[in-house]
Amino acid sequence: MKVARDTVNSEISSDNLMTMLSGFENTESVLAPAIQTAEVKKMEFKTQEKKREVATLSENISKVCPKCGKSLVERKGEYGVFYGCKGFPKCRYTESIKK
Repeated sequence: MKVARDTVNSEISSDNLMTMLSGFENTESVLAPAIQTAEVKKMEFKTQEKKREVATLSENISKVCPKCGKSLVERKGEYGVFYGCKGFPKCRYTESIKK
């Protein structure tokens, strides 16, 4: 049953998985660690995703255009990603993103 433990997809809910494998002996004891690992990984992924969203939001909020005082927003252009003034086209201030 090692194969089942290695291939449990994190998108399959534990209830659905238990229903699909209800005819097998010791299903719960074999799959419980895999299900728990998948759920933990899913929570970690969501946490990382939220951290990225918060970092992007706080970065956008904290950047202010030195020319007109409006906020700077992340934009995508011909040469890559940069910060541009929200007051465009009246204000054409840009700033490169340091990575």
